Amino acid sequence: MRFLTVIFLIIVFLGCKKDKSVEVIEVVVPEGTLTYCDTVTVSFSTQIQPIFIQSCATSGCHDAASGAAGYVLESHSQLSDDNIIKTAFKTIKHDPNVSPMPKFQAKLNDSLIQQIQCWIDQGKLDN
Repeated sequence: MRFLTVIFLIIVFLGCKKDKSVEVIEVVVPEGTLTYCDTVTVSFSTQIQPIFIQSCATSGCHDAASGAAGYVLESHSQLSDDNIIKTAFKTIKHDPNVSPMPKFQAKLNDSLIQQIQCWIDQGKLDN
């Protein structure tokens, strides 16, 4: 009987020693590792919409009158549609296997493309 009591106490003691708490891991972002998108909120009305109006929704292209290839790229509701913005973004970046846009023009400046990417990553806000 005494032997069983000693075994029981050993099991209880060892069971209590094991720390069963969840380790909290704090993630610290080193200085200088934030991206442009982490530091700004991109505005649809002052940054994104003007890019599309000036580069895409021009007369005869993706404006309301023409809607080339079935795409009108003027309003937030049009540009925030997942399928439309995915396709438009691929063409703007000149991804392979898509027709590069704007048609017959140079690729948009990388900073403009970055702004569009940030806007998408930030949830395509109507701000």
